[in-house]
Formats: sequence, C-alpha cells, structure tokens
Amino acid sequence: MSSPATAFLVLFFFCFVAFGSCGTPTVNGTTIIWNDKFEDTSNEGSDLKTKYDAKGLQPWYNFANSFIGTVLSKDPYDILIKIKDDGLDEEVIKNDIVKNYAIGMIICVGIGFLFCLLMPIVGFCFCCCRCCGNCGGEMSQKERSNDGCKRAVFGVILTVITLLMFTGVLLTFVCNDRMSETVDEMQINSDAIVKEAVTFINRSVGEVDKLLGKDFGFVMNQLKNDITDASLESLVGDPLLKELDKVSVKPIEAVKDLAANTQVMKNQLEIIKNTSQSLSSLTEQLQEGLNDAKKNLTDIKNDCSNVRGVNSTCDKINVDDLATGANFTNLPDVSTELEKVEDVVNQDFEKTAEEGLAEVRNIPQKVINDTSETRKDIGKMISNATSSVNKMRDDLRKISNDDVISKLEEFKTDTVPKAKEEAEKYDNYRWMAGVGLTCILLLVVVLMALGLMCGVCGHDKEASPTTRGTVSNLGGLSLMAAAGFCFIFASFLMLLTTICFIIGAPMQTVCTAIDSGELYSQVLDNQKFWGDDGYVLSRTFFGKDKSNIRFTIGGFIDNCRNNKPLFKAGPFDEAFNISDRLDIEKLLGNDTTQQFDDLKVNLSNVNVFNNETRNSLTKLRDSGVDDIDFAKFLNETTKNITAVDLNEFAQNISNLGREFKKAADSLPEGAEKNKTNELSQKANDTAAALRTLQATVVKDMEYKSIELNQNVSALKGIGGDLKKLANNTLKEAEKAESYLHTQSATNINKIVQNFTDRVLGWGFQFTDHIKDLLDNSLAKCQPVANIYDATIVIICKQALYPFNGFWFSIGYCLFFFIPAIIFCVKLAKHYRRMDYENEFDQDVEAFEMGHHYPSAPPQYPS
Repeated sequence: MSSPATAFLVLFFFCFVAFGSCGTPTVNGTTIIWNDKFEDTSNEGSDLKTKYDAKGLQPWYNFANSFIGTVLSKDPYDILIKIKDDGLDEEVIKNDIVKNYAIGMIICVGIGFLFCLLMPIVGFCFCCCRCCGNCGGEMSQKERSNDGCKRAVFGVILTVITLLMFTGVLLTFVCNDRMSETVDEMQINSDAIVKEAVTFINRSVGEVDKLLGKDFGFVMNQLKNDITDASLESLVGDPLLKELDKVSVKPIEAVKDLAANTQVMKNQLEIIKNTSQSLSSLTEQLQEGLNDAKKNLTDIKNDCSNVRGVNSTCDKINVDDLATGANFTNLPDVSTELEKVEDVVNQDFEKTAEEGLAEVRNIPQKVINDTSETRKDIGKMISNATSSVNKMRDDLRKISNDDVISKLEEFKTDTVPKAKEEAEKYDNYRWMAGVGLTCILLLVVVLMALGLMCGVCGHDKEASPTTRGTVSNLGGLSLMAAAGFCFIFASFLMLLTTICFIIGAPMQTVCTAIDSGELYSQVLDNQKFWGDDGYVLSRTFFGKDKSNIRFTIGGFIDNCRNNKPLFKAGPFDEAFNISDRLDIEKLLGNDTTQQFDDLKVNLSNVNVFNNETRNSLTKLRDSGVDDIDFAKFLNETTKNITAVDLNEFAQNISNLGREFKKAADSLPEGAEKNKTNELSQKANDTAAALRTLQATVVKDMEYKSIELNQNVSALKGIGGDLKKLANNTLKEAEKAESYLHTQSATNINKIVQNFTDRVLGWGFQFTDHIKDLLDNSLAKCQPVANIYDATIVIICKQALYPFNGFWFSIGYCLFFFIPAIIFCVKLAKHYRRMDYENEFDQDVEAFEMGHHYPSAPPQYPS
C-alpha cells in the first residue's frame, strides 16, 4: 500500500469514528434514522500541559526573550527563501546573514568574547597597579569633610548592585533547578502524550468496528433485504400490480364478478320461473276455493229469509269480498332469458376470467422468477462490497497496531526511559555545575553584602583611618575580595554565558516563530518557499499530484484548537472525494445500473381476455335479463293474496252458524228446525273450508310471493344494467390490453427506478451520513492540538525557558561586575584600617592624580 493511501486510510478511519458511541439505526419508511452519538472531545487532552506554568518566573523569561528578540529582531524568512532558491554561498552569508539578520547576535557574541579576553588583562594590570601603590593601593588616607557623603553614596550604589546581583543569583539557582525539573518530568509528559495518542487511536479503531458493524452492516442488510423474493414482491411486484389494477385487474375482476352474478342470475331466474308457475297454479286453487265458498254463502243467504231472527245477520254477508288480491297467472315468462343465461354459465367464462386474473396476479412471481439471476449478481456485489469494507477494517487495525501504536508503546516503554536515564545521569553533573557557577556568583554577592554590613556596622566616625575597628576592616577586606573574585571568574562566566547564548537565542527565535505561527505562515506553509513542490503537508499526505491543495500546518493546528472535526481541519474533503469513494454504485460494481435495469419485465404478451371470454360477455349482454318486466313482478308480489283476511271472514261465517243453531234450538221440531240446523251446519262447513284455504293455499302463496319478490329485486339489482356492465367490461378489457401492450413499459420503468432509488438510496444515505459526521461532529481534533501544544510546551518552554533564564541570569550578574568592582574598591578605602595617616595637607585633586605615599610604615630619622 502506498504511503499516501496508507495515510489517507488511517486518517479517514480515525476521523470516521473517533470518540463516538454508535446506536443501532432504525428506519422510518425509506429514511434511515441514525443513532450515532458522538461525544465532545474538547477536554480529551485535559491531562496534558498545554499551558506553561512558569511558577512566578514568567516576567524573567519574558525579559530574557525580550533581550533575544532585540538582538535578533529581523525576520530571517526572506533569507531562508533565498537560500532555498539560490543556495548558501559566501555572498549570502556575508551580506544577508551576517550584516542583515545576525548582526546583533554577532555584536553580542563579540562583546562576550572581548569581555573574556580583556577582563583578565584588566585584572592583571589593576593588580600590578595596586602593587605599585597606585589605583588605591596605598594604605594611607586623609580624612576630609565629604568622606561621609562619599561613603553613603558608594554604599547605596553598591547596596543596589548587591541586591540586583542577589536577585540574579536567586534566579540562577531557580532556573538551574527548573532545568532539572524538566528532566524529572520527561517521563510524565512523554507518557501523557503517548497515552493521549494511543487513547485517541484505540478509541477510533474500536469505534470503526462498531460503526461499520452497525451502520454499514445495517445498510448492507437493507440492501440484501430489498432484493429478497418477499421484498421484491412487495417493492416491485405489488406496486406494479397496484398500477395494473387501475386498468388491468378492474375488467378481470368485473368479469369474475359478472361470472359469479351470472350463476346467481341463473339460480334466481330458475327460482322466478318455478315460483311464478307455482303461484299461478295456487292462484287457480285459491280461486276455485273462493268460488265454492261464495256459492255456499249465496245459498245460505237465499235460504236465510225463511229463518226467523237472523235476517239482519244474513244481510251482513258480502260474498263479493271473497276475491283474490294478486293475480299471478299473467306474470312474464323468463324461460328465454333463463336459457340464454344457462348457455353462458355452461361456457364457464368465470374460469377463463380467473385464469386471466391469475396471470395478472402472477406478475410479482414473474418478476421474482425473471430477475433471480440478476438479484444473485447484485447479492454478489453486496458481498464483495462487504468484504472490501471488512478488509479496510483489518488493514486499519493492522496499520494502527503495527505501524502506530506499537511504535508509540515502544517509544513510551523503551526510548523515553532510556533517554530519561541518560538525561538524569548527565543532568546531575549539569545541576552540580550549575550550582557551582551559582555559588561563584553567590560568593561575590555574599562578600559584597558582608563588606557592606561589616563596613556600615563597624565604622566609627570618631576613629581615624589608622584606628578603624576590626569589623570595619573586615568589611573593606570583603569588598576587595569580592572585586578580586569578579576579576578571577568573570571571563569563565562570560564564556559560558556566551556559549549558552549562542545555543539558546536561535532556539528561542525558532520557538517564538512556532508559537506565533510565523514559522508556518512564512516558511513551512508558504508556497513561495517550496516553489513547484506545493505545500509540504499536501505532498506528505496526499502525494505529489495533489501537493498544490492548500494544506497549512498553522491553519490545521488553529482549526484543531477550535475543536473542529479532523476532516474539516484540513482540506481532506478537497483531496479525497468521500462522496465518490463511498458511492454505493461504485462499491457494488460498475454495472450496477445495468443489473437493476434487468429487473424490468415484459408484459406485452399478457392478455386480459381470451376469445371465449369475449363471446361469453357478448352473449350475456344479449341475454335480455335487463329487459325483463321487473315492475310487473314487483307490483303483483306487493299485493295481498286475497281481498280480505279469510280467517276473519270465516269467523263471521262461524258466528252466523251459531246464530242459526240458536234459532234452531228455539224452534219446535219440524221441517223449519231441520232447515235451520242445515243452514248452521253449512255455514260452519264453509267457515272451516275458508280457514283451510287460508292455512294452506294462501299461506303458501304468501311465502312464495315474498320469495318471488326477493329474487326479482335481487335479479333487478344484478342484471338491471347487465348490458351496460358487459359493454363497459369489454371496453375496460380492451383498454387494459392496450395499456399492457403499449404503456406498461413506462410504469414498469418508473417502478423499477423507484426500487433502484430505494436500494441505492440506503447507500447514498450512508454516504451522506458519514459526510455529515465528518463535516460536523466526528473526530473533533482538539486532542491533536493538545498533543502539539503539550510538545511545544515541553520543548520550547519547560526546557528552553529555564535554560535561557539560567544563562541570562548569569549574564545579568556579569553586567554588574564592572560597577561592582569599581564601587567595591572605592568603598573598601573607607572601611579598611590604614597603616598610616597622611599628615601632609595635599590637594584632593593632586591626591587623586596619583601623588600618594606608598603603603608602608613611615620612615623616621634616626
């Protein structure tokens, strides 16, 4: 695997899942609801020291940095660009580096070496001068009125110098210890950085498995589910069937319904025919019974006038009420219609309609069968895509473990401890040397402080120069000793300071440029510096062919400090087209579109009706069922069977019979009584006959009339518009077949395209989901900035600040050596005990011009 590809793979998957917790996705319709919750990683580096704690020394470090900044005040960036373009030659060194950029540093180094050279010479000359009795070497002093003022001024000045040098000594001690603390903290800081990096990587790689195992696996499962038989039937077959229902299934269903209704009509017509014939026969029976009853009643009424006491009752008999209400003898004959319908039923066109419906209903299965091989190919594509992703996961794990984490762990457990052990070993010597140097400075300061204290405390205004006390004399000797040590150690200390300055000043300049970002903006991120090579980061991560993509170190670090997602912190979206790399069509294969196009089926050979079905519909249309006089049937069936209720009429006749019986009982035996009994018996027989007629014939006719009414009404509901329904069904069938043969391809294409969009849509949603995570919430890279800042703090601040503070503190003390020597020598004259007093009243100016007596006892004449 090439290095750019490796870099991208690591970076992409680190971005892909860093610091997230992935819940199982869910689906709402065709929309995936992602349940990935990614934590804010802004405090990921909380254990790292991204801010330097100077522990009170920051002003001193700023002072040292200010001095370095003054010495190296000019920017070297143009020189660096010139050196890269033209090379490093003598002219560049002389004119650009020496005269332009490093002139201040060269002057300082020159002064330092000159100080190292001259200080011993000056000290030697000064000693010789004092040994000759000059330069304050004589041990005689004439008291003057302004000596007190001199002592005070000299003392104050030397006190200030002493305090300033003491401050420098303290700072030297502290900076020396801080350098050792940096070594002591090396292991802690390195472990924290490595731990942060390893945690970042481990979390990222661990979340890769979760996210790919759930989100990508979920998408692949959705793809697999969508191309199963059941899903294809519901997603393609059923929508297609629903689309066909609008024109194809409707006439087939209509034919099927007509076929079912035709059988019902046949049954109803048979019932109507039989019931009509039965009612006609019963009507004749009823009419015959009513006629017999009317004849009997007429006879009774004629004989009733001969019976006393019942004339008024006989007058109530109205034989005209005994009549039929409905006439079922003239109902329409439906035999012809029944024969035609039976002929249609015998052709069993329902079966042919069901076969046509089954053919349409079988379209989903036809789609499944016709596309089985295509779907197998798509399934292989999905498996290949899954295998590719799994390989990417394995490669990521291998890269992270073998190429990154193992080396970090080796660095943590092996390199750092060894380096610390070596550093601690030599740091002990360095620390002791630093303490020794500091003690030299401290010795000078202590001697100066001791001289001031003893001189001030031991000085007696009343004592003459030759009678000064021991304490005062000790103070003067201490001051002279301080001056002597200054001469002795000044060159060594200055040499050390100059060497450290040569090392520390350029390093601080580089660190300042790093801290301010100028090193990146002016050099590393400056395309002018790299020329045709483009940007260094782009060339490193993306390869030479993409080196012109603007990828700056400073911009990347600033974006990470702002906790932006890693993918947005740099131009990774420009270098790597995630949408293109995660395009589901490319993952599945280049012929994906063609594979889905193969799902389209041809329905041009599908026929809705065959010729037999058409002939049956034509015969059914011409059967004449809808021409039956349904009104005549319904009109007769709604009438009463008889004009009056025969039971009620029979009851009246029975009442007449009882009156006849009553009248007969009141008559004497004879012909009249016998006649009356005969009339009573005839009335009772007639009533019984009417009741029998009501219970048998009338009741049967009523039942059959209701049955006839119901069947006629049902037949009218089914076959009243039979001709229109048949014609419409034939038209719909023609329309459906025309649709199947000419327009079905368009809708099939639309349905298959919808299916394709759905299947590929899972992948597109996954791509959009990942891109959204990369752009907004995934792998917020503040941990990267924290590691960077912590590294800069360790190198440029924890290590470099104390180092620069150390040599600057020594240089600071050396700065006061010359005034300290001058005022120590001058003030020592006022504190030391003189060997003799100068009794000659010499002019002060002459005395200071060198007219002194030697430091020896006075010679008296013998």
